[in-house]
Amino acid sequence: MTTTGRMSGVFRATTGVVDRQSRTVTVVIDLAEDSDIAAGEVIRLSLETPMAQSGFWVPTQALAEGRRGLWSVYVLVPQDGDGHALEARPVETLRVEADRAFVRGAVNTGELILAGGVQRVTPGQSVVPASREARTR
Repeated sequence: MTTTGRMSGVFRATTGVVDRQSRTVTVVIDLAEDSDIAAGEVIRLSLETPMAQSGFWVPTQALAEGRRGLWSVYVLVPQDGDGHALEARPVETLRVEADRAFVRGAVNTGELILAGGVQRVTPGQSVVPASREARTR
């Protein structure tokens, strides 16, 4: 995809090496000769891959280290009034991309999860969602 639209190409090769910081892989793609992309230019390629397992996507910042090397997310459990209490729920990571993870676990459809800042909270802590339009699972 360019800033002006989509572009087609043919995959030729990959280095097969994943950059640890960016989680990216260098690939070589053959483009049409009339392409306005220069050789060696960096592009962003986004591939949507359907997941065969049940689960849901969360920001990687929503993952907290759990017990025995597992991961958990904080669910906002409704309390009296507008308040919520944070409850850690274990999840299994099925796939991790640059800024999100596909997980499954003890989170029900419609429950609110803490999207980030997990290092600054503790289970049982009282919180109030930033907006009524807060994201749900």
